[in-house]
Amino acid sequence: MKHKTKSTEVRVEMMVKASVEKTFRTFTKRCHDWWPKEYKLAKAERRDIVMESHVGGRWYETATDGSECLWGEILVWDPPHYLAFSWQIKPDFTPEPHPEKSSRVEIRFRENGPESTIITLVHSDFERHGEGWEDMRDSVANEGGWQEILTQFSNIAALKKTLLK
Repeated sequence: MKHKTKSTEVRVEMMVKASVEKTFRTFTKRCHDWWPKEYKLAKAERRDIVMESHVGGRWYETATDGSECLWGEILVWDPPHYLAFSWQIKPDFTPEPHPEKSSRVEIRFRENGPESTIITLVHSDFERHGEGWEDMRDSVANEGGWQEILTQFSNIAALKKTLLK
């Protein structure tokens, strides 16, 4: 269901049936497994999504043709409780080469018992994208946006057996 919002941020909170450590690892090491297959920037089929595990690291997609598409940069790396990265994706969902025109995604991982984690995702600074920023905000706030993506993530994180790369 599409809806317009006046907020300049998108916030999603969700419970994940996994420890905070496993939740963080699954989010950062298994992006390709939970990120919707059809959501890609490369022209060729997506091979992997890589999140480099340090401040200044890249968050990027690799494709079957050998190409790479930068999705953002790691801004905060504080495992297993906090992660922030830039969203270097234009409102038309193509790569944004200019970091100053990127929005920000922050995820907090809060323990909610031994096998339960509350994740809070806040996507903000959309206005930095320039013209069309409201469309970007609405896209990630609506059906197919962060809520659906994090639901897929939660399902993968909750699996009893997870093979990490």
